Amino acid sequence: MSGRQAPQPSRWDGLSSSASSSSFASSSGRRRQQLPTGGSSDRGTHRLQNKGNGQSIRPASSAGGSWRRRARASNDACTTHQQPQAAAEDEKAREAVQQLQTSITTILDANIDEGGEGSRDGGQSLVHRSLHQLACSLFDGTDPTKCIDRPPCLNEAGPTKILPNISDDVIWEISYSLLRQMQILLQSEQNNNDIHQFILGLSSISSVCLQSINHDQQRTQKEQSTRIKAMTDLRLCECATILLDLLGGSFYDGGGANDDALLCKSTLFSCLAKVLAISSRNGLAPAAEQKNAKERRGALFLWGAEKTVTLIARQAVLPFLEQFAEGDGDISTSMKVNYCRGAMGCLHLLLQDPNVEEGIDQSLDRNPQLSRHASAILAPLVVDVLHDGRENQRMNPLRPRVMKAIMMYWQWSCQMSELGEQLPPLALKCMAAALNAISVLRKGKAHTKQSANASEIDVATVARHVQSMLQREDLQSLWPTYLNILTLLCSAYPSASANQWHLFLERTPAKGSPLLSIIDERSAALEGDTFEDAAWVALPSALHATSTLLSALPLSLWISGEARASMRIAGGNFASRVRNALLGVMNCTLGLMTATKSHLSHDQLSSDSSCATSLESAMMQHSALAARLCTSLPFNGENSILLQPASNIVECAGDIYVQSVKAVSSQTPSTSEVQNALLRKAMVHFGTVIVSCLESERSTPANQWLAGPSSYEFIGVLLNDESWDSSTSKDRMKMLSSVAKQSPSTLTREPFNLASFCDVCAAQCQSHSDAESRVTGMQLIESFLLGRKSSVAEGFGDAMIASAVSETFSPLLLAALEDQSAAVRARTVSSMGSLLKQDWVDLLLSDVGDDELSVDWMPFDSILHLCSSDKNANVRSSSCKATGDICTVCIGSDDTGESEQISDAFVLSFACKICEAMMTALTDSNAPTRSMALFAIGNTALALKERYPKPAPLYHSMQEMFRPICTCLLDKDEKVAANAIRSISHVAYFVYHPDLDIDSDAQDVYTSLLSALSDKVHFALDDAVGKSPRELTWKQRNGAKKHAWGSCTTLGMLLGCTKMYPGFDGAVAESVMSSLFRCIELSSVINEKIAAAATNALVGLPIALWQHLSSRCNSIGRGLATCFGFLGETKSVASLRADVEALAKMLLASAKKADFCTLFLIQDRVPFSVEYFYQWLVANDAEAGVLEEIAAAVSSPEVEQVLDVSVVQMFLSRSVKHRREGSPCKSDDAPLSPDGDDEEGDEL
Repeated sequence: MSGRQAPQPSRWDGLSSSASSSSFASSSGRRRQQLPTGGSSDRGTHRLQNKGNGQSIRPASSAGGSWRRRARASNDACTTHQQPQAAAEDEKAREAVQQLQTSITTILDANIDEGGEGSRDGGQSLVHRSLHQLACSLFDGTDPTKCIDRPPCLNEAGPTKILPNISDDVIWEISYSLLRQMQILLQSEQNNNDIHQFILGLSSISSVCLQSINHDQQRTQKEQSTRIKAMTDLRLCECATILLDLLGGSFYDGGGANDDALLCKSTLFSCLAKVLAISSRNGLAPAAEQKNAKERRGALFLWGAEKTVTLIARQAVLPFLEQFAEGDGDISTSMKVNYCRGAMGCLHLLLQDPNVEEGIDQSLDRNPQLSRHASAILAPLVVDVLHDGRENQRMNPLRPRVMKAIMMYWQWSCQMSELGEQLPPLALKCMAAALNAISVLRKGKAHTKQSANASEIDVATVARHVQSMLQREDLQSLWPTYLNILTLLCSAYPSASANQWHLFLERTPAKGSPLLSIIDERSAALEGDTFEDAAWVALPSALHATSTLLSALPLSLWISGEARASMRIAGGNFASRVRNALLGVMNCTLGLMTATKSHLSHDQLSSDSSCATSLESAMMQHSALAARLCTSLPFNGENSILLQPASNIVECAGDIYVQSVKAVSSQTPSTSEVQNALLRKAMVHFGTVIVSCLESERSTPANQWLAGPSSYEFIGVLLNDESWDSSTSKDRMKMLSSVAKQSPSTLTREPFNLASFCDVCAAQCQSHSDAESRVTGMQLIESFLLGRKSSVAEGFGDAMIASAVSETFSPLLLAALEDQSAAVRARTVSSMGSLLKQDWVDLLLSDVGDDELSVDWMPFDSILHLCSSDKNANVRSSSCKATGDICTVCIGSDDTGESEQISDAFVLSFACKICEAMMTALTDSNAPTRSMALFAIGNTALALKERYPKPAPLYHSMQEMFRPICTCLLDKDEKVAANAIRSISHVAYFVYHPDLDIDSDAQDVYTSLLSALSDKVHFALDDAVGKSPRELTWKQRNGAKKHAWGSCTTLGMLLGCTKMYPGFDGAVAESVMSSLFRCIELSSVINEKIAAAATNALVGLPIALWQHLSSRCNSIGRGLATCFGFLGETKSVASLRADVEALAKMLLASAKKADFCTLFLIQDRVPFSVEYFYQWLVANDAEAGVLEEIAAAVSSPEVEQVLDVSVVQMFLSRSVKHRREGSPCKSDDAPLSPDGDDEEGDEL
């Protein structure tokens, strides 16, 4: 026979024609026979195998396990007389499959032997009878053969059901055997309608069988023996291969109806979807699943994600779906949906969250996950490895195709719904899975600008469909699903979704808001304890969707006016509409909170667990929405109308918090566990609203509430020990710490409050048996001290507070320095770093009479001792950081007048102690300790530099520290190197000051520093333009940016040391200047802070440096080219323009003929517009001396060769004109003064 050969025999195949003679009930001592599946290397062997009657059964392969398993769990409880019946039905089904295989062999043999029409017709009739017999043995109902004539995808009467007594083992064997028979028919290459009908019938029966297998039983049954052992990964991959061969076959080409082809492919896709569903859950025991929930295997694990996506999605599913996109007027929308159901099911299984079992996940507190298959399909970029080993990134071509197919199926489904038909759930599942995957990609490292390409999907259409479905009362049961779609839409495409805000948040006389309507209805029904209806079930999803939509709104652009001036659209009718919508959301939120408060205050709070679960879910999302409103809305200008509603929300949250605390503390024996748990959840959720609002940048609503009398009861409950028990103590301390840090005035407006707070802190710190309580006590003190420190500028602080610090907090802190717990010691030194200058004056200085002060160094020495001697690294690093903070407070300049109490002798001793302790800490093995030691040294140097105009009193100690600090510049830890850069800029003041003597060793260190710092700048710039010598991680790249930023500032300080100019090497100077000028050239592609630091450093350099460099290197010419190249660009960074122009004026004032020659000769390397340069000189009325130098440069032979004659003549003419007009000439003694000052501030 010509054409393709029959498939090779599977190692799973086993043949037996004596099945009917075996008794199922009495076969305990014999191996149970397997279904014949046919297939061998040639047709003759195929005939012989099927004609043999006495073959033995082949043992099952060890890889696949036994074909058989015991009957379903539901059959285990059957009576003795029912078990033989189940066995008989199993055997009957086997016999029917055996007969069907024989019939197919007969018709194929008739065609091979070129028999007459009669023999072929007889075989075809035999196949029809065999299909009918198989259907009767498998299916129940009045017409068991209906799935043959009408496949499952078109069966409106409901799915065909398998007889209940047939085991999953037999169903799986039958399904696999039918797939193999279809493969044989396909490879026979016969092309007639009967063969087509056979394949369609076989695929229909196979689909029904696969759909009936309860594959989840493998995951829920405790006994390993209950699994279908033949359903292995290898067998599932084999089934998928057969189905893909069938889908890619050409058995309908040139003959057969197109409808039959669509029916058959649709049925085969349904089979493939079931295989994917089984394989994605196959092989994991419940215990293993619990331990590796994030590592669940995907579909067809043995193939891997890339191969599975390529073979199924790219080569099979998408071509099938895309043929419907071309349009076919003969196929109705409902038929398209039915035809594509199986293919879309395959897509859904590849895209779905690996931790979601079935359907759409409705849990709102779970972090979504991304499967490997979804990442391969929807990742915005793919990487190709070129022949030379380099990687090439390009847009993922699969992503737009998949999203287009999902959108197409969604629109068909919505059209069906509009016609009154039921909306297919698969459309919702596919859309949710795709949006979930894209939202995860946006949040992860794979996020790029292409991740949010809204053109992939019609967001507006999906949003309108969701709005329409939420307005239909007959779809209330599906409201949570549609709301989940809206939430995912806002997460995946926030910008495009924000433009649809009016569909869900805006209320007008003509239409209402679907989201707010659900919230309002539940607020009204909450007091009636109605928890069962669909609207209540949808409330948590509605609240979650509202919060997500609000987070997508660009409020800083729309109403707050905080965006750039060119992008603001605040004001006008649009902003007014947005504010009114926000007011509506806030009113709804407040109404629901008020109803929740009333419900929780009832004495007869429901004890029903389902009601409590519904209310708890609603409270969780409700509190999240309230926190979103109070922390993200602007309250400036016209937005002040939002402040009072936000304060009301915080106040209501505080009332619920107080009410829940009192109810928990006063519970009676009649209070059930459900009621108690619900009250505790209310306390936690609505307490989160207060804490979030206090800790946000926009804490105005919370501060306004705490400043008013409505917060008195809230503060009283926090400070009253009797209102709390051990189970709620942590929540109390967290809330009290937040209030103390963000609003310390609340605790001090009455003496009783401050005294109570001190008592709480003392009780926590003196808990000798509980280290965690002592840590909490230190945290309370630190929070209060930080809040006081940040509020000093606002006039906060009086004698009462100072007394509480010195009499209560300071003794507690000093005692805790010797605590046995490292966590307590670390928290203690952090707290002491937050003390004010007056606190340290009280601690260290005491009056001994006659205006003399005695110094007690013990408190400060205790902290310095911990910097190097404590065994815990966290304590050492925290102590070093606290030392730096204390130094800034104690010896830094301030306007409080307390510096008069600090003598120079005290400052000298203080600084020497720090230098001595930090010298040891710089050699610590712990990187954070070294980093914080550098921080402390830098703060000390900065404080001394601000205090003393001349460094004479302390230069010796700082010079000793300089070399160890410079050594840290090469530290492997990025944070240590960054703090070394910062410290060098401050300590160098005491080394290279003009009043100090400079030796040759200091000159060598100076040159090495300049080279090292310029190398760090060049490294970051090379990485920005893709010329980095090695691939950097995100952390390394971020560290390089910080190093470059700090290096630019430190270079500016070092280059300002005029005493170092005589020994300044020209090559080093050119490299340093090149690094700074490159920052300006690349300002459009690097971090703006780096460019600003480089520009500030250059502008702050003294004229003497430029004059020194003019005759020694090409830096001035390079700088002029950089400046005018930047100024001539219309898209240059606007914030740097004024500084660059000032730098250009400074360079022109110092430039000579050689510098201008360099300017014109390097135009190919540092491009700039000569025409713009000339126009700038004219517009700024350049001095005649500058024009004379330019004229001399353009007249030189080397420059004349690179410039046009017209350009040369232009500059010469301008110089002659100025000379005639008598413009003053440039002189070295009176240089052109640039705009701006020459002093550089401390950038870091």
